[in-house]
Amino acid sequence: MKSRAGMAVAAAVVLGLVSTSGQPAPVFAAPGGVRPNPVGTIRQDEAQALAADLATLARERGWTVAQARARHELAERVRPLHRAMATRLPDTYVGGVLPDVPGEAPTFLVKGKAPESVRAMVAASGLRIRIVDGQPYSARELADRSRAVHGHLKAMGHTSVTTAADIRSGQVKATVTAKPGGDLRATTVAATLPAALRTGLDLDVVEGPANLRHTSLFGGLATTRPGAGLLCTTGFSVSPGGFVGVTTAAHCNNSQAVHNGARHPLNLFDEHLGDFGDVEWSTTSGVPVTDDFVGGSTEIRDVTGVRALADMMIGDQACVFGQSTGLRRCSLIADLDVSITDRRGTSHRQVAVQDNLAQVGDSGGPWFVGTVAYGTHVGNAQVDGDTVSAFSVADLFDEALGVEVMR
Repeated sequence: MKSRAGMAVAAAVVLGLVSTSGQPAPVFAAPGGVRPNPVGTIRQDEAQALAADLATLARERGWTVAQARARHELAERVRPLHRAMATRLPDTYVGGVLPDVPGEAPTFLVKGKAPESVRAMVAASGLRIRIVDGQPYSARELADRSRAVHGHLKAMGHTSVTTAADIRSGQVKATVTAKPGGDLRATTVAATLPAALRTGLDLDVVEGPANLRHTSLFGGLATTRPGAGLLCTTGFSVSPGGFVGVTTAAHCNNSQAVHNGARHPLNLFDEHLGDFGDVEWSTTSGVPVTDDFVGGSTEIRDVTGVRALADMMIGDQACVFGQSTGLRRCSLIADLDVSITDRRGTSHRQVAVQDNLAQVGDSGGPWFVGTVAYGTHVGNAQVDGDTVSAFSVADLFDEALGVEVMR
């Protein structure tokens, strides 16, 4: 796996990721191919949930649990300064990058020559942070360039597109599926873009899909419809005030949620596949809705917070649970603004991690760390030659649907 770090990604998504975790998947049997959702025999509090996720990340990355915990604690100490830099210096600060190797110092990337105010803020924090200046674009400029490339590739008739802004290289990474009978040479495709967008562009043309959306009461339950098997996974319980319901991915075509083998109707209230991700929410009738979510094959957790998109950093841990995979898996955030185009449409402002963790049927499932909600699963995308998982951001549910995660 290449180490990538980007702030903007536009992708054609493949819904359904493949799990290779060493955890044994629990076996459930149910009519219509939908297994009963695993109602956890363990209710985890905040500390237990975080400990479980750190242990999962340590196993996935080949670290010790102590290394994973120390890295998490470092991220929490760095996060307020990262947020302050982004807020005060939006035209200068590019982003924070946590180290891939535990024990190394985080990096703050800065456009042009780092002003004295940046060095003063880092010095005053007392944290060991590398300042790497001389970057060609701010985070906002990278995001704009990535979306511009994505838009031009769509306008050229490409229906499967992934673009990502890599803050470490200052490049836009793009992957497109070749048109039937079309030229597979990247230079030919790139030549059709405006000259200003060809600078700092790394373009791949592939024959297969550039992405796939994963399709398959509270978060982490299986969804289906009459006569169908597993379609998707619910994400988090949400409320706009007087109503309560659950989210899943907008590309899912489901009408029921399954809990302990019983199917409960889902009444679609609103969906959004656009500027703020790929998400929908449905109300339920006669079924209590709580702020619980499934965090593993035998684990139930309460939501205690929602991670703001502005507080996420490259290298942050993020974990996912989906009903098809039946496992909790964890990775590190690689890109903070993902756009996806496929036949269903285009969705923006999603987050990608470094690995491919889920599979078809996991769409809509919760992404989290401990008891903090990060987002809901979309699918996988091809970024810089790698297949990686992407999720819609829970912090943007209000903009997308006018709802907030219950806690």
